Amino acid sequence: MPKAVAGFVFLTINRKKKYEQAKEKGYTLVSYVSSKAIVWPDLEIGENCMICDGANVRPFTKIGNNTFIMPGAVVGHDAVVGEHCYLAIHAVMLAACVVESGCVIGANSTILNGVTVSKNCVIGAGSIINKNTKENSVYAVAEPNLLPLSSDKLANVLFKLQV
Repeated sequence: MPKAVAGFVFLTINRKKKYEQAKEKGYTLVSYVSSKAIVWPDLEIGENCMICDGANVRPFTKIGNNTFIMPGAVVGHDAVVGEHCYLAIHAVMLAACVVESGCVIGANSTILNGVTVSKNCVIGAGSIINKNTKENSVYAVAEPNLLPLSSDKLANVLFKLQV
């Protein structure tokens, strides 16, 4: 697992512990929704959540406690995001998705319509999740392949393919 992903997992676990400690002491925690985020008025949002600038949270969505949705992330209509989750920049959940508690959804990843991401999963950057996941699993895409073609020759190849 890349160090950056492991870091987000650690931060999510640590944030959950701090949240639980604050609740045990009787604190009420506030949530923040940026004025530059797009959210519908029927949004159900828990405590200690943050929805950042440019995030787009569609209608009929539920977000659990202590969940962070970063800039540019999209949460489709009728979606549910559990407690203690982290959706990285430009993560996308399409319609009627469920992300259960404790998940980290990496940058530029996509969860397709109606798919459930089970508890404590890590979805690596750029991943496309097209079926339900297994609890406590890590999903990641392979490293990109270096093609035996230089970039200055690419236009010639593409042009020949179109002719």
